[in-house]
Amino acid sequence: MSLSSVLYMQKRTITIQYVMIAGVYGYGRFGKLWAQILSERHEVLVADPIKSISKPVSENAGYRMSPVNDFVQCDLIFLCTPISETLPVIRSLAQYIEPGTIIADTCSVKQYPLENIVACLDENIPVIGTHPLFGPDSYQPNIPMRVITCSVRATAEQKQRFHDFFSVFPFTLEEMEPEEHDKLMAYTQCLTHFVGRILGDLPLRGIDYATKGYRALTEIVTQTGNDSEQLFYDMHMYNPHAQSMREHFLDKTTSLVELIDSKMSDILEARDGEIEK
Repeated sequence: MSLSSVLYMQKRTITIQYVMIAGVYGYGRFGKLWAQILSERHEVLVADPIKSISKPVSENAGYRMSPVNDFVQCDLIFLCTPISETLPVIRSLAQYIEPGTIIADTCSVKQYPLENIVACLDENIPVIGTHPLFGPDSYQPNIPMRVITCSVRATAEQKQRFHDFFSVFPFTLEEMEPEEHDKLMAYTQCLTHFVGRILGDLPLRGIDYATKGYRALTEIVTQTGNDSEQLFYDMHMYNPHAQSMREHFLDKTTSLVELIDSKMSDILEARDGEIEK
């Protein structure tokens, strides 16, 4: 554990507060948001496995761009990289992780990344998966937000340190098993993005005359359309329950179409019978 874990420091407008050093590895859309959020209460170092970043993005940035070798001083390291890149990322990062430093991914799938992280790191490195249930388009400052956690390898003390880190944020941490998480996300997230992609390919029109339900559908298109194709394909490829969800959805869609066609056929037959009379 670095020295910062036992120091009390003053951070911005916050009164004397318990501050840790967190590393954010990955500077995409979510990595930028995560670094901004965490830096409101803690010291944050940011690095990216691809981009060469050597200076703050702005004078008001509350975090510091850093070479990855500086991550040896971090109390926690958050992986904000694509699901499919978990294995090469953790392999390249392993040499910069000190014993006791908590590693937390932020993927929307949990089983695949956590299995790879645990397999690549020594047993003295705790691993706690996280899935913040918000993103760049849905995050609202000072509004309670939920974060799912999966403590796959951590002692009671390490779990407490992890909760202490988040205790200064308006977040609700909810613990669950990785498999349970992926089963839930197959519907709450994969299905939403699946439908959003389909709707995005349709010629949706008439927004000036839209009902509340129609507007909700267009909002799904907007929200899911802002995320990358890589995120979409990764969540479907690496969530072991996504395929069964798609099959279930398509089966129910086909059944509904067949039911509508059957009802229409019955109505037409009845109408034709009345005309013949």
